[in-house]
Amino acid sequence: MLVTNGYINIDPLKELLQYIDAVNIDVKAFSNEYYKKICHGDLESVLKVVEEAALYCHVEITTLVVTGENDDYTEIEELCKWVSNINKDIPIHFSKYFPRYKMKNPETPIEVLEDIYGIAKKYLNYVYLGNVSVFDNNTYCPNCGNLLIKRSGYVHAVGIKDNKCGKCGMKFYGLT
Repeated sequence: MLVTNGYINIDPLKELLQYIDAVNIDVKAFSNEYYKKICHGDLESVLKVVEEAALYCHVEITTLVVTGENDDYTEIEELCKWVSNINKDIPIHFSKYFPRYKMKNPETPIEVLEDIYGIAKKYLNYVYLGNVSVFDNNTYCPNCGNLLIKRSGYVHAVGIKDNKCGKCGMKFYGLT
């Protein structure tokens, strides 16, 4: 498993991916302005890494939602559309921000995360909210709604049989 901010050249990435089963890539925002201002990088390079990694292994995306910086609903919707064009089964995690160190923006309101969840679910099958304890982050079959993975302090596969949904038999992303 590789956790990365997506800053790697494509050729070394291809070499690395042959040894990786899964990768979680931080897509900090869907705005080049944010990447330049906050990360001192560029969005396009990170997007290319996501696209390349999705050809080789299980990919998940994480975005820390920072109040007043990358919480624009239109931008979030564009990110989700872009991910769905790669594969609508790629899981995406939107994490609650808390003020730390030099960045002092207000913490992300739960209502904003709930709105973002609703936007993302229009395009993607697996959407999760991070750093939030009052939200259902279980995994359900996108075909029949059967509970597949229960998350409540621990992770327990409850509705999976032979790498498929135990109720409808749908094969889902990430299992071989």
